[in-house]
Amino acid sequence: MDYIREERRTPVAGEYDVIVVGGGQAGIGAAIAAGRAGARTLLIEKYGCLGGMWTSGLVNPLFDYKNKGGLVQEIVDRLDAAGQSVLVAGGMYDFDIEEMKYLLDEMTGEAHVEILFYSYFADVLKDGARINGVLVENKAGRRAYRAGVVIDCTGDGDVAARFGVPCEIGRPGDHACQAMTLMYRMSGFDFYQRGARELYERMVEAGRAHGVTDYDYNFDQPWILKLPAPHAGVCQMTHMRGYDGLDPADLSAALIEGRRRVHDAVRFLQCHVPEFVDMHLDQTAEMLGVRETRRVHGLYELTMDDLREGRRFEDGICVCAFNVDIHQPDGTSQEKSEDYRMKPYHIPYRCLVPVGADNLLMAGRCISGSFEAHASYRVTGDCVAMGQAAGTGAAIAVRYGLSPREVCAQKICEIQDALMQDDCFLPGLRRAISPLSLKAHLTCEYGDCSALIDGVDRRIWGCDHGYFGKTNKAITYTFDGPTDVAGFRLVLDSDLNREFIDGNPDGLHTTSVLFYPITHEGTTFGFPRCLIKHYLIQAQGEDGEWTTVFEDTQNHQRFIRQALNVRAKAIRFIPLSTYFSETKIEDYGSSVAHLFNFEVY
Repeated sequence: MDYIREERRTPVAGEYDVIVVGGGQAGIGAAIAAGRAGARTLLIEKYGCLGGMWTSGLVNPLFDYKNKGGLVQEIVDRLDAAGQSVLVAGGMYDFDIEEMKYLLDEMTGEAHVEILFYSYFADVLKDGARINGVLVENKAGRRAYRAGVVIDCTGDGDVAARFGVPCEIGRPGDHACQAMTLMYRMSGFDFYQRGARELYERMVEAGRAHGVTDYDYNFDQPWILKLPAPHAGVCQMTHMRGYDGLDPADLSAALIEGRRRVHDAVRFLQCHVPEFVDMHLDQTAEMLGVRETRRVHGLYELTMDDLREGRRFEDGICVCAFNVDIHQPDGTSQEKSEDYRMKPYHIPYRCLVPVGADNLLMAGRCISGSFEAHASYRVTGDCVAMGQAAGTGAAIAVRYGLSPREVCAQKICEIQDALMQDDCFLPGLRRAISPLSLKAHLTCEYGDCSALIDGVDRRIWGCDHGYFGKTNKAITYTFDGPTDVAGFRLVLDSDLNREFIDGNPDGLHTTSVLFYPITHEGTTFGFPRCLIKHYLIQAQGEDGEWTTVFEDTQNHQRFIRQALNVRAKAIRFIPLSTYFSETKIEDYGSSVAHLFNFEVY
């Protein structure tokens, strides 16, 4: 290969505490977490929207979301509140793609994250073993951006690789990677899929009945995933094998093959399967679904043994429970999950810290793990959770003037507590309670509410860790005298976070979610009976009078943290109504109000 030599001066366009490269699931998790933690944050994204595979890639459902809390739960809650989600077969959670784009714009804006769309990562600013920022190419030309910490959320580990961090690619031996998929959106069909092979078997049967001999059934578990809009869905069907996800020529060829396969499939369905005769192809994804490329070497490599044992780590930052999902590099199916039995496991923070690169973190499918482990943690819900941990850790690193490696060694308990304060689920750990709540006198007008400050904000291992109160019965913090109260924290029961079956700490709770404002197959999915809908926060002044300082009449969220900035002798929480899940009437629902935390700070 011939080379040219370039000499150029590149302007420095900005300096940030944290720069996140890649605006997919890991990237939005990292950027929102860093921004909310007070770090000046820049998010660099090559497409024209956030969400990565959710949006540019048209990927549904939201995988492995039930056991996360944190930003994953917030996204679910806000999609539900907008009426843009649907529960489908097997408890899968599907969402409207345009609503997701809008929501992620809103959430990054609320966190004061600066975004550069249509901008491509070009190179790193390197000073020995330290990364000082990145070079970016866009319509303005080539620009440099300096950072205290850079987070690689490219999926492919582009930043880490450009820095020189060693990586692994594909399965051991031949380095073959999982098949790629091009998703597509369609409408006007009358088919609801309930099983993994149902569509495949329907197509094979139809092809045999019509004498079709030239159609390539190249994947035996295609899924049509229902969207909230009537008679609309996205399809995971095409599988392109033998391509290198790091080679632009291969990516181009795979994309062309994918579009050809989509059009072949659409014609087949329209011509031979009655439920699809009026189907319309609305869109193929802008972004090719690349399941696997680099796995960057980190301070720890997650292995199949860790998954098999359901291993928990002292530096665990999220729980993963998705099965080992290998789309065969050289077959037409997925590997049987029975061959890769696993239990819910921790991802340790060390997997997010690359070797030999100071001030660099990574999140998403490029973290440090084996071929088999990667096939579990690569899915979307896990990527958001990893991103949230990376963004939280990056903000803490900047605050203390430490590298991510030093933060991992010295401040991991602070990272974990910050995640739990944001309602992330870390089983086995207890969240710190605010000093103001511990100092105050906690009372309630009904029952025993002491569990509200036990540091565990969900039902787990047979223990509720919550309080069953009554509507119109107050929970009160009384102070020794007039006290400045900055805000309050609430964790309510949305019925989405009961992760573990009683008596079985290693098994995920498998009951279907009841959080969907749509009717499907005659079953109405509404808000749980015990979720508090309408509540008041009142402050008692020096004159002894109570004043309402906050009110929410249409709450839909599990986790609420709200500023108050009042001076009071006491603060009380009064639940006024809950949702009635069968009818969703506006009148009072169940008189039982279940919550996991009420705290003042």
